[in-house]
Amino acid sequence: MRNSLMKLYEDKVLSAPNDNDCSSFVSSLEKLEAESDSSASLSVLLEPYLKMGSSPWVDQPLTNQAKTFERSSLEFLVESLTPVPLSLLFVTALLEQKIVFTSQRRSSLVSLIVGLRSLLCPMSWSHLIVPTVPPSLAADLVQYPAPFIIGIPLDNKESMDLLKVLPDDITLVDVDAGRVILTKRFLHHSEVSNTKNNDELNSVALRSQVLHLAESLGHVIGVYQSDSVWRCDSPLSDSIVHVESLRKVEAAQKVARSFIRELTAGLNTCCYWIEEEVHQKDIKAEQNILFDEDRFLHLKELRYQDQYFSLFESKDLEIAGHNSSIKQAPILALRMADFNLVIETFLRGQMISSFVSSQDKHTMPFW
Repeated sequence: MRNSLMKLYEDKVLSAPNDNDCSSFVSSLEKLEAESDSSASLSVLLEPYLKMGSSPWVDQPLTNQAKTFERSSLEFLVESLTPVPLSLLFVTALLEQKIVFTSQRRSSLVSLIVGLRSLLCPMSWSHLIVPTVPPSLAADLVQYPAPFIIGIPLDNKESMDLLKVLPDDITLVDVDAGRVILTKRFLHHSEVSNTKNNDELNSVALRSQVLHLAESLGHVIGVYQSDSVWRCDSPLSDSIVHVESLRKVEAAQKVARSFIRELTAGLNTCCYWIEEEVHQKDIKAEQNILFDEDRFLHLKELRYQDQYFSLFESKDLEIAGHNSSIKQAPILALRMADFNLVIETFLRGQMISSFVSSQDKHTMPFW
């Protein structure tokens, strides 16, 4: 619909000589309204533009339509948020926190949430998602105790007033301003091992680590999108706004998936599949997966010390279009001394549990 309206505006307003406002077009619409069969005339006017807007996906199979919409949603996400805010949103979602999107455009809320879920692949968000929350439910829903991703349209006074009194455990994504306001209080933060006796210090330290990580990931995404622009080598001639959307999407996807791959690297070697022996054919054996967290954290430290295969091969760097000023490794490995709370909070979530449960038993020790 957005593309259809943009094309209609270009043809009927911008193409008119010496007239860059909508007055002449509005007058034409008023004349149509005065006609006896105004609906038919309006249909003739709009039909070509509606077909043009839906042509990329409407005739495709449903699976292809879903992929096309997911791709366009991810493109809209990377166009709405610059690399660092985008990375902050990505890390916050990986840690399964409460996230609220706000915008005056209702359609953008759906696209942004679909784009965020796509960015999390192969992880999956298993908590509450409500793309557009009615004003009557918004005040109650933000008090929901578990993680959620919701969208609140800012087209009414009730929603505007609600933003002033949001709980401090919510991360706010202001789509129209292109900013992400990180939560002050994290879910699961009191469960991590280092500072159980002081929740306030624990939460402050975790927030600092998340901001540090988001800045680091945002730097990598920015370099992949446009090395010279991100490093300000040509600030007068280039702008991150002018970078192609396709390149922005590819950069965000490559870094996000590589980071998740790094974050979960070695996970299966720390999981032990235990299955009871059953001699009766009609009874299904019960199985459990035990996770050795200490071993996993030790592996994270080893990977930071460069004792692993590089994530980015030379051909990947060439495809991304930037020079060798960034080392292939260990740009995405996390040092435990700097990000221990981030990793431990990630291990407390449902996302990693579902990911482990989806693994084949032959990829981990079992008996």
